[in-house]
Amino acid sequence: MAYSGTIAATCAPVNCIDCPDIAPAIAAQEICSGTDPDFATVETEVNATGNNIGTFSYFMDAGYTIPYNGPPTNTTCNPLMITIYGRLQCSDPNAAGTAEEFDDFSFMVTVYPGQYVGFVLSNAGMACSEAEEVLVVALLASDVNTVCAINRYDASANTTCATVSEDITYTWTVAELEMISTVPAGLSCYTDVTGSESVTVYPAQPTANVINVVDACTADATVVTFQVTDAVGNVCDERTYDAAANMTCAVAVQNFTDTYSAADLETLFGSPAISCYTDLAINENVNVYPDANNFGLEEVSGSCGTPSSVSITAENGDICYSETGNTPMDPGCDNPDDVQDLTYSYDPGFIPACNATFGNTLPASCATTSFSPAPSFTCPTGSIDFCALMGPIDLMPMDANNVGATGVFGGSAAGFVVGNQDPGMGATLDLSNAPPGNYTLEYTLTSPGCPPLTTAPPCTFELVINCNANGGRF
Repeated sequence: MAYSGTIAATCAPVNCIDCPDIAPAIAAQEICSGTDPDFATVETEVNATGNNIGTFSYFMDAGYTIPYNGPPTNTTCNPLMITIYGRLQCSDPNAAGTAEEFDDFSFMVTVYPGQYVGFVLSNAGMACSEAEEVLVVALLASDVNTVCAINRYDASANTTCATVSEDITYTWTVAELEMISTVPAGLSCYTDVTGSESVTVYPAQPTANVINVVDACTADATVVTFQVTDAVGNVCDERTYDAAANMTCAVAVQNFTDTYSAADLETLFGSPAISCYTDLAINENVNVYPDANNFGLEEVSGSCGTPSSVSITAENGDICYSETGNTPMDPGCDNPDDVQDLTYSYDPGFIPACNATFGNTLPASCATTSFSPAPSFTCPTGSIDFCALMGPIDLMPMDANNVGATGVFGGSAAGFVVGNQDPGMGATLDLSNAPPGNYTLEYTLTSPGCPPLTTAPPCTFELVINCNANGGRF
């Protein structure tokens, strides 16, 4: 069964709500401590569409009870991740108090640490050369309490002889701060953290330099020099040592030992007892020679029975050199002098500055006191007539050398010689009692130390009687 007809209907007006829609696509933001997020960008990235787009508001909690009240700060050492909550209010009055009044959204913000501060944890004040960690500086977070990094600084090398005041500059550059906090380079959250501290740095451990002349004369000055030198060879201090007196005959080895103790070096450099130094020591030998120019010299010339001699003595009386020659003796009759000269030479062999050589020829000779005579006499040669004799014949014995010889006649006629037969003493030949015949006569002289010398060949003569007969006598 089919029906048909018209039904009347009426509609009274109701409060319709017209609010925008949002499609948030908000990128996470990175900000420096103490700066606001870029809300304008956030509101663009909310992508609101439709009518009645009202105002944005921001909160620090998901319950939307804590309003955003200013730039967030980060007083730590590390980035801080926070969530900011936002809502877009619909401006349609009909939406007030309804669930459609607000569209909520949120976004992430990385808040990087605030400006760091440098803080000196320790300053040694005084330090050895190249000492480690003489300055320790902390990098503090902006709360000026939390340590974010520590830098340690060593003293520089002090290669001089003098104490230096070193200004040590500590710095964390912007790039280093950005690396510590992982801030992107373009964000510009920081300025350099820098400062300077003064440290007194004492000279480095010195070295010992020794100047040794090696060879020296007695009592020479400055034969060893002990130098304290810095790292580049400059002399910081020195001690000198003199040779001892050597008054003997021979070289002496003198030993020199000394020490610059660590305490000596601290005094030298004005350093406190902070163990900067170790001892420096030397052990040196020097050959110390006597001065031969001061040696005593005694020379004695020789004579008969006494040899030549020489003696060289040191300043302390020690005999350095002595020599005695051969003894000259009487050479005997008519022999040449016995010459036994002593030639000596002595070189101590010292260094030139204190050496002297000695040498000479010392005479030593003995002349003979024995000389041979030269006998002669007047020989009555030929035939001697007994009857013609006028008395004794003067033989005139002589010594041509006149050496004081004694004489004696020999031969068959010697028995007829009368008087002193020494040379020049007037011996004669008395033949008054001699029988006729042939005779020989020779003269012998004897001088001390010499063999007798006899005239040769013997003198010969004949004694004859050639007297006329005396008549009437028989």
